Amino acid sequence: MDIILICHLPTKKDLEGLLPGKKDRKIAPPQEEDKIVIAYNKKLLSTLPPPDLVLTSTWKRTIETAQQYGFIDAQEEPLLDELDFGPYAGEPRQDFLEEVGVQWFINPKRTLIGPAVEVLEERVLAFLEKYSPYDCLLIFGHPFFSQALISYIRHGHIIGMNILSVKYNELIHLKVKKEDHEEDEKN
Repeated sequence: MDIILICHLPTKKDLEGLLPGKKDRKIAPPQEEDKIVIAYNKKLLSTLPPPDLVLTSTWKRTIETAQQYGFIDAQEEPLLDELDFGPYAGEPRQDFLEEVGVQWFINPKRTLIGPAVEVLEERVLAFLEKYSPYDCLLIFGHPFFSQALISYIRHGHIIGMNILSVKYNELIHLKVKKEDHEEDEKN
């Protein structure tokens, strides 16, 4: 299966360096650089396998990003919603990193938001299971969900998800071997 990920365009709060909160925020007006990257990504998309489904999370920022790319009728999928940062939602990313320390990069399940990270991993697994019959998916998603998905596909777990970095408006093409995923589920 091919999975094409495009991370949502930034919100005003993202540009301020704040962690995602529970408030469903709109994207900031796309800057010239964003528009150039969108045009480039659209050309790149035309060279990749056509998607069977175009998916967004239930949050405005992913839906609006899909619309910027011309996908007006993308299907909303709650499994794609962003990681819940709990008491850190809407707080400066730097403050969060200072408080949770190196565990965020080594094993985020051992941080104060560990239970939310475990729920995120469950959603990644449920997503892969639900969409395994498809050949190609185009996903307009969130940075931390995308990092968790990439980590799981590459390593079979999401522990190293925060060593990865997914930028706003970045396109990532993944190849997932269905047999590998099916084998992981059996173990």
